Parts: sequence; C-alpha cells; structure tokens
Amino acid sequence: MKTRFAKQRLMKTLKAEEVNGKAYKPIEEARGNIGIFIDQIYNRRRLHSAIRYQPPVEFEAEFRQHGGHLCIGGTTMINNSQRSLRALTMLAAALVVFAALPGRTANAVDTKSLYERLGGYDGISAVVDEFADSLFADKRINEFFIGMSDDTRAQFKQKNKNLLCNATGGPCKVISRPAKEAHHGLGITAGDFEVVAGHLKDVLNKDKVGPKEQEEVFAIILGLRSQIVDRPDETRLSRDAAAQR
Repeated sequence: MKTRFAKQRLMKTLKAEEVNGKAYKPIEEARGNIGIFIDQIYNRRRLHSAIRYQPPVEFEAEFRQHGGHLCIGGTTMINNSQRSLRALTMLAAALVVFAALPGRTANAVDTKSLYERLGGYDGISAVVDEFADSLFADKRINEFFIGMSDDTRAQFKQKNKNLLCNATGGPCKVISRPAKEAHHGLGITAGDFEVVAGHLKDVLNKDKVGPKEQEEVFAIILGLRSQIVDRPDETRLSRDAAAQR
C-alpha cells in the first residue's frame, strides 16, 4: 500500500513539475527530461515532506550514520524504506507514455518566470554574491580561486549573475565562456562539485527561496555538471587531505 501511494505521489509531482506545460517532440527528449527529473531532482535534490523537508541524499547520509534506523514523526525508518526510495527511479522507463500526449498549456497561476520568482536581478544578484563569497572562504575548494584579485572576483560574480539571470528567463546577456571551456583542465572532481552545490543550497535556504524554485535552479546547475567535472569517478575533494572550513 505504501509503495503504491509513493508511486501515485511521484506521478502527481511529475505531472505538475515536469510534464504539464511541455510538448515533447522526439521520444528521446521525453526520456531524457523525465529521467533527469526523477533521478537527479526527485530522488536526490527535491525537498520531501515525508523526510522532514530534506533532500533524499542528505536523509540517506543521516540514515546511514544512525546504522539504518531513524525515527521520523514517531515512525522508525528501516532499510526497506531506503530501498523503496531508490526503487522509484525504475519508473522512469514507463513514464515516457507522457510523450504521446498532446502538448499542454501552462497553468494560468504559474505564468511567472523563474527569474521573476527569484526576485528578478536584485534577488539573483544577492544570491550570487553570498554564494561566491562562501566559495572563496571554503578551504576545501578555495585553491581554485587563489591569485584572484578583488577585481577578478567581482568579474566572477558578475559573470555568474548574468548566467543565472539568462538561464532563468531574465533579460541578461551571458558574458562568460561556455562552462566546458571555462572549467577544462582544472581537475574538478565530483566531490568538489558537491561542495559547491552544498553552498548554493545553503544560500537558497538562507534567503528563503521556495522548494519549487530551488528544484528549478538545481536542474540548471545539474545540467552543467558534465561540462564542469573533469574527474567524475573521483569522489575525493581537490586537496589530498580535506581541510575544515
């Protein structure tokens, strides 16, 4: 019963947050978009009410720290719950049925762009400023910013403001090089990328950005992951010994 309810809830969320308002053209586009939504957002980054509004990746880490037992709302979670959460990814292949449906029109109540919902340029500018400053200060990854003058750091912030503004539907022009070109050769690992993503999440939470907007922002960031990470098989941080903040 619980598994069926979880599947029904996933289907409802998928329709509302990914499928409605979109008309997929080739079947490959449907498979790709829906698969990314389930695997990278729903099963990893989306905030779930059933686990105290935590992303599953954070909940699973906490779950393992407690030896496979964690009490939530008076209910003790066991290993089967973790397996059930991962099993939802298997629905991705079946969900391509949506590709055959006619194109849907966007809900009237959801007409604002992500750019507007983030507070426009001022909102995005504040997020990027906090985000960049947190990266510069983190000893685990600040080796990537060594030698940057104040002016160069200001340029780094401005490039990212324009990039996020443009990607969310704003009027800004992208002034940075393509992500793959800008990051190639830096030796960025999967672990480094997770540190950066963690800083972004912290800033979005601090600025009280809503769950839906956070998911959409992370969908953009995760879409760039393969162009940024040089060593996807490396989970260690860039430094040989992970330093404390």
